[in-house]
Amino acid sequence: MANIVLISLFDRNAYGQRLMSANLKKNGHQCHIIFLKRFKNENTFNPDYDEDEYPWLGIDLKGRVICFAASSYPTDIEMGLLHKLLSDINPDIIGMTVNTPLRKQNAMVTKFIKQNFEIPVVWGGFDPTVNTLKCLEVADYACIGEGDKTILEIADRLDHNRSIKDVCNLAYLQDNKIYYNPKSPLEKDIDNYPWRDNSPENKYFIENDEIDFNHSVINDGDPGFYEVMSARGCPYQCSYCCEVSLKNIYAGEKFLRRRTPQNLIAELVKARQQLSLKEIHFEDEIFGMNLKWLTEFTRLYIEHINLPFRAYIYPSPNIEEILKTLKDAGLYMCCLALQSGSERINKMVFNRVYNRELYLKAVKSCKKNKIDNFVKSKNNDKYQIIQ
Repeated sequence: MANIVLISLFDRNAYGQRLMSANLKKNGHQCHIIFLKRFKNENTFNPDYDEDEYPWLGIDLKGRVICFAASSYPTDIEMGLLHKLLSDINPDIIGMTVNTPLRKQNAMVTKFIKQNFEIPVVWGGFDPTVNTLKCLEVADYACIGEGDKTILEIADRLDHNRSIKDVCNLAYLQDNKIYYNPKSPLEKDIDNYPWRDNSPENKYFIENDEIDFNHSVINDGDPGFYEVMSARGCPYQCSYCCEVSLKNIYAGEKFLRRRTPQNLIAELVKARQQLSLKEIHFEDEIFGMNLKWLTEFTRLYIEHINLPFRAYIYPSPNIEEILKTLKDAGLYMCCLALQSGSERINKMVFNRVYNRELYLKAVKSCKKNKIDNFVKSKNNDKYQIIQ
């Protein structure tokens, strides 16, 4: 069996990596996940910030500069612990999920690995998909698009001592030229994929110059929160969103795919048995759209789970019925995103479907149903509750 290490910087939820770990285990391979430091934000009032130390900056709701993944560079001791752990595990390959703002930190860790080991490193995630060349300046391979089938093909090749150079969805540099392998088709029925790997087995957490073996924490927030997604893909074409790049890669295929309510509820039932859950977070942005799907889901949710939850909501024409249905099932807070109050900017700049009256109708319906709603940017875990 192949022996694979996945490294997650500043994210113990690591949803994609936990899915891949479960998929590898299901197919007879060994997978370890190393969580290197947690994600945290800090407000700073120093205008002379160091961009190398804090490369991911934004503005909070009070107009202050905020540093995302603050103090995020691992210490020398923590890198030493990583070195010892990798030496002990002796993996066949290392995978890392990379987003653009944290590319520098991932690059630092990758360069450290390549200086000390002869182990190929694969980067996956949105940054390798949209900024392939930049990523291949550091990593040996970049995974373009969804990597579920790619990681299994890599593992099978390694298991038989074969080259991974022509594995589906991979890109690599050779003679200063990028080579893109053919992409594998999207999985149409995502119920076929296993649920995320929440077990502490082969999980490690490095922080504060210490390492925790068999790490059982599943996110960087309240341990009673469980983050899950009901779908992959999006029906929209918003210009600022990385989903557009993915849709272009998979043009002609069914991009928006949703799990059955039964499959999603079965995962939550198992998670409740494994973990001390007190709240569910549905992270997909199309959660509150399909009333037929939601009606079946909420019936099962009330019967088997019955925990408070929060979700992303889109102001669709039947928003009042959707919110009432979700409220009855336990929705206490929703994210009702607003990029701009200008219809012109939304439509001409953001390419976003926007109807001002429908948005206000959704807000009023939230207030009527006593559902807190908050406007939240993708890169900021601070939110403002709208009374």
